[in-house]
This record gives sequence, structure tokens and C-alpha cells, in this order.
Amino acid sequence: MPRPSRRGHAQPPKPVIVVPPFFGRRIDLTVGGRIGVDVIIFGGYTRSFLQLLLGMIAFGQSGIGPDRHYGGNRFEVLSVKCLESKGYVLENSEIHSDSFATRDVKDLDPLSGDEVIISFKTPFTGAYMPSSLQDIIKLIRHRLILFVNEYGSGEDIPPADAEGSITIRDMHRHILRRRSSRSDKDFFRGWTGSIRIDISKLSERARWLFSCASIVGMGPDSAFGSGFIELSPSDTSETGMMHPKVL
Repeated sequence: MPRPSRRGHAQPPKPVIVVPPFFGRRIDLTVGGRIGVDVIIFGGYTRSFLQLLLGMIAFGQSGIGPDRHYGGNRFEVLSVKCLESKGYVLENSEIHSDSFATRDVKDLDPLSGDEVIISFKTPFTGAYMPSSLQDIIKLIRHRLILFVNEYGSGEDIPPADAEGSITIRDMHRHILRRRSSRSDKDFFRGWTGSIRIDISKLSERARWLFSCASIVGMGPDSAFGSGFIELSPSDTSETGMMHPKVL
């Protein structure tokens, strides 16, 4: 039975989120193929990162999906890098627990610059694509509030003024199939692509929210790895969706 949330009535957001790469289509990995995923851990659950790592290793040994019953779909966790410390927690089959580090979002520096590009690593699954900078700020703040209420101090996160504009939008729509044991909903509608935003007049609080978004993402369905983004300065030559490589 789902546990109640600390604040509110909805089921709480998941404390561990696996953010898969999104290619926009079905792919098949051959034997020996490699793929990378991001894992985000919130609150006190960071103390259980070793159990999470060992669980992923055991998960790979048993396999995923129906083919695991026939010895298929097994994988090996080759390495794990902590993006905070830049050190490897798992490398050459050795675990280095001292390489694991955490950060409080309160310590993030506000985003700098006059323009920024939001690139969606995974589909944004809101009811509609945000049409204004104010909508984007609200979506970031709402997701951050859910995690702060459940796994943080529960302190208030005031609204932020968002004076600025979306200058270029390049979006692609997707229909995402899924399975759910709790509802009859078997698909998501999502968008990927990039948004170029003029942030020259953005307040410090709004710039801080953008920095938070680089970790927590924006919009609904975080448990499914949806709405996670990358931020890059506008002078970069790559403004489209950043697709991970399949080796």
C-alpha cells in the first residue's frame, strides 16, 4: 500500500529516480552494447546509495522484462560516476564509497548569462508546452516544492518574478506507451526539443530556480524520468535535442 506523503494528500514523489536516455524511437541493443542512465537520489535516501548500487548490480544479473526468464536481457553495471564529486563510485568492479557526494539545492549558484537554451533530455509530459517564461518558472517551482516538502526541510519556496521571453522554440511531439497497474492510462503525450530564452532581466530567485531545474527537471511524471533538462548558453552551436550515444 502506498505510504502517505508528509504534506498534502497525493502519493509522494519517488526518492530515487532513474532518468533513461531518450532516443525518440525503439532501439535494440546488441550483445556488448552500452548505455548510460542518470540516477537522482533525494533526502535521507542518499545514505542508502550503496544498497541502491548493489541492487542495480543484482538487477542486472537477473535481467529485465519477460525475456529474463529465458536468460535474456541481462546487463552489467560497468561504472558509476558521481556528478557532484566527479569521482567514480564504481570502477573496475571496485566500490569507492568516499567518491559519493551530495549537495543541498539551497547552495546552488543562480544561473548566469543573458540567454539560455533548455534542451529536454527526456520528454516533457505536461498538458501543454509552456508558452511563456512565467509558465516555465511555475513548472520548475512546483516540482521543486514536491521534493522539498517530502525529502527536504519543507520550507516555503516563494514565487519568483519572471521578466523575459522565449525567443526560439523547436519542439517535437511524441506518443509514449506505458503500462500501469493503478490506472487504465497506457500512454503519455510528450515533447522534446529545445527552447531559447532571454533571461537578461531575470531575478536572482528565478535564476536560482533554473539552476535547480538542471537537477530536478520540470513538469509532471518525475517518477517516469520525464521532464529532465540540460541548460546551455545560447552561443553553443548545438540547440537541438542531445541524444546519448549507443556504443
